[in-house]
Amino acid sequence: MKKIIHFFAIVLFIYGAISWFLVPHFFKKGEEFVLSDARSFVADSKNIYIYGRFYSAVNVYDTFGKFITSFPVKGYKGEEKLYLTQNDELAIAHPSEFSDRLTYYYSKDGKFLGENSFPIQDTISRDNRYYAVPLVCYKLYRKQNNKDVLILKQSYWKTLLTPPFSLLISLLIIFPTVFLEKFVFKDK
Repeated sequence: MKKIIHFFAIVLFIYGAISWFLVPHFFKKGEEFVLSDARSFVADSKNIYIYGRFYSAVNVYDTFGKFITSFPVKGYKGEEKLYLTQNDELAIAHPSEFSDRLTYYYSKDGKFLGENSFPIQDTISRDNRYYAVPLVCYKLYRKQNNKDVLILKQSYWKTLLTPPFSLLISLLIIFPTVFLEKFVFKDK
């Protein structure tokens, strides 16, 4: 029994580690990434742009939640967020105005426009009709006629099988396994 539990835990841990390190490298331009790590979003009259820091990419959806495309972006995999500028560009920047990190600018079709070291200033406030619930299962809503209309809903199981949750789940399995090995199934 001890060997079965040990084998099961090792397999899950390896799966979690592989998904953590390799899935972002398999992600290609134009494919939809899982929104479990969605950091922020902006919306204009035509599209919704969702930034995922783990994948360092932006998913593009229409206002009804239909996936259009995605494109890779530069980022720090930290606290940066996606902004919409007055020049109708997308910007990825750290939210602190005292940040010493670069701000990256992209066109709405994913073309890299440049970077600078100045804090982002010329942002447009996001349309208040939209709001997100970025818990384990990412959901995006639009207020319409005083009602909440669900636009996007991430699959719960798809979320749990991709990073960063896959590594977290594998760690949550390996620690009880070590406990069971040490104290419950210890050799007599």
